[in-house]
Amino acid sequence: MNDSIRSLKLAVCCTGLLVLLAAPAMAQECTCDNTDAGICSGQGFEITLVGYQVDQQAGVSTWDYEVCNDKNQDFDCVPPKDLSHVDINLPGLGSCLTPDQQITLAQVGGFDVVTVSCGVAPKDPSCDLFGDTGLDFVAKCDVSGDSNLDPGECFVMRLTIAGEQPGLGAGAAMTVTKAGPGCVGDCILGPSCDPCEPPPSDECLTRTPGFWGTHPHITGLFLPVTVCGETLAATDAGSCDSVTEALCVSPGQESRNNRAYAQLVRQLTAAKLNLAATAANFGSCSATGIEARITACEALCGASQKVISGSGCIEDLAAFNESLDSFEITPAPFDHPGPALPGECQEANGNGIVIGRGGC
Repeated sequence: MNDSIRSLKLAVCCTGLLVLLAAPAMAQECTCDNTDAGICSGQGFEITLVGYQVDQQAGVSTWDYEVCNDKNQDFDCVPPKDLSHVDINLPGLGSCLTPDQQITLAQVGGFDVVTVSCGVAPKDPSCDLFGDTGLDFVAKCDVSGDSNLDPGECFVMRLTIAGEQPGLGAGAAMTVTKAGPGCVGDCILGPSCDPCEPPPSDECLTRTPGFWGTHPHITGLFLPVTVCGETLAATDAGSCDSVTEALCVSPGQESRNNRAYAQLVRQLTAAKLNLAATAANFGSCSATGIEARITACEALCGASQKVISGSGCIEDLAAFNESLDSFEITPAPFDHPGPALPGECQEANGNGIVIGRGGC
């Protein structure tokens, strides 16, 4: 978000200029229930929002837009379309952005000559000739140099917002097309200060403590998480706010007084990471009843080892974490997680640090 979301399928090809406006300023209600709308630039390029990702720790988000000239078709008799600019205007993000924050757009694949850049534009004139939208904009994106896009050819542009508030996420915005004497709006997903509620979904993503502990480059995307009252915001071993220290303990590595507690923390941490990853991909684990079980088990963080061991919490949480996730299409980056990186996990295993206990 993605880093990914469901693709927005092309519904109709339009002919006017395209701008993206923040939904609250439009009369038409725009929610995530009606955002499956296709859009075209003024030159007829099909534009689809194909994925996004928010790095909450770094405060940066990336938004991938695919731009196609008659996608999936190859017409020998149709000349390439000039790519002097792509009519994408970003939503007016208002107070979400400060004067120091930057917006850039760069090609990330599929086309080898185009360079796209965004310049600050307090107001975009796309609709002024036949009807003023009355809204301000953050940026206007143009192509640098002479470029053509052949029929059937596509490229992907990645919008990056740096210095962004961590809470900014995918929300409903308006696409507005100049049509005759006015501007006609339609809904599409894009960067938003007020993320909208997605349609209910029962897709639930689960990964084991071992996965989370040995893939810190993925785990870090879903931090911080709070477990037994402790905020875990780092992946490096050796600190009391390290999620790796919570995840990388073995049953026989801790002292008898901490053994059950450490395993409870381990399974709770993995379960909370699974919920965070599920929510980031617009899913829900509510059907499993795991949220209520997490609450009940976390209430035992201060209980004795005998009470924790007899509660069944470690077993129940482990069963959830080890269950097969129900996403029909595995979302990024879990579809290609890359090789395990066990170094920090190996360092944490048996080093004596117990989250919420002892020196912590």
